[in-house]
Amino acid sequence: MGKYLFNAHSHIFDFKCVPNHMSDKWYLKWIGINKIVTSKFSRVLAGKYSALAGENKISRVLNFVAIGMNSTQEEIFNILQKNYANLGDARFVVLPMDMEYMGGGPIGKPYRQQLYDLMRLRVQYPDKMIPFLGIHPDRFKDRNETLRFVQEYIGKGKAFAGIKLYPATGYYPDDERLADMYAFAEEHGLPITTHCTHGPTHYLGKPPALNKRNIDNRKFFHPLYYRMDGDTIVPNELFVHSRKPGDFQDNWTNPYIFRETVLKKHPRLKVNFAHFGGAGRMAQYHKDGCTDTNNWYGIIRRMLEDEVHYPNVYADISYTLTKKSVAGLLAADINDERINRRILFGTDYYVVSVEQYEEAIKTGFFAELNDIVMLTKIAHDNVNTFLTSSFFKPA
Repeated sequence: MGKYLFNAHSHIFDFKCVPNHMSDKWYLKWIGINKIVTSKFSRVLAGKYSALAGENKISRVLNFVAIGMNSTQEEIFNILQKNYANLGDARFVVLPMDMEYMGGGPIGKPYRQQLYDLMRLRVQYPDKMIPFLGIHPDRFKDRNETLRFVQEYIGKGKAFAGIKLYPATGYYPDDERLADMYAFAEEHGLPITTHCTHGPTHYLGKPPALNKRNIDNRKFFHPLYYRMDGDTIVPNELFVHSRKPGDFQDNWTNPYIFRETVLKKHPRLKVNFAHFGGAGRMAQYHKDGCTDTNNWYGIIRRMLEDEVHYPNVYADISYTLTKKSVAGLLAADINDERINRRILFGTDYYVVSVEQYEEAIKTGFFAELNDIVMLTKIAHDNVNTFLTSSFFKPA
């Protein structure tokens, strides 16, 4: 490719970093992470799986489990690196997650230990691994405490280069406790990646009913989703009126909330809406004639087109790039000069392995794109710009 490649979206946390019930996927919800980690069968599977790998769904699920079963984040990172060995100098944005507050039960390894491991790996692989700092506002009592935590890990000469948000784990992006963090990030050009698709990892507690008694509970109910008609609460069309956690997560994730709150206050904030809203919404937007103003992909795309009001908004194509149903639409976006300088290559390793193996994603996508200029743009130039801040510049 000439220039080194970035994968702007990867994960290397091992299963000890996640709660016992981290997902609504049946194979994790039914078994439980603790049983997987402590099972002798699972330990054997983790060590022997490479000989069993196949192309069917069960094999891919087992591959995901086998990767997560590795003892350390370093082992998982080394598996990731091997998938890109034939490309020479590849670099990886690693996104940890703070999953202690998503209602999924106990965690085997405290979050700060996950971060400490990444700090050590950053020293060991300074030109290969670029870690972000995962933030969940429920860890902090106020905005000052959040900012102190961020500044402990991000700054000149410190290990972390950006911030990772995952609202689906139980918070709105304009949570008051994040306010000073956003101001700090905007001032220093810090990159923020925020999860933006419907997925299996989300808050697992049951949301309360939408009624007058609960309406002021800002963890669950955002004023942009309803109006009051006398004493009657009238939700708008954006609100997902369900108490099922898997459905309710969309209320937290909807990029409309981020745009209308955080970006209104911090218009120069550098933020990547990961997964581009998701393949399903991408396909639906085009099926509906590109007119649905509430479609997540459409919301993100319009921000990418509007450099005046949203000069630092990006979208990565992680996970979405595995869906053959939108391959043509994705290729069209990558070749659209109105938006392609703010599209980022990423895969969502190793979470995406339930859909496709990392090697197959990389080789298949590169072959399908078949354009070295566009590949260089989304896998190097754009990511390089996104990552550059007052505190960090890729070598």
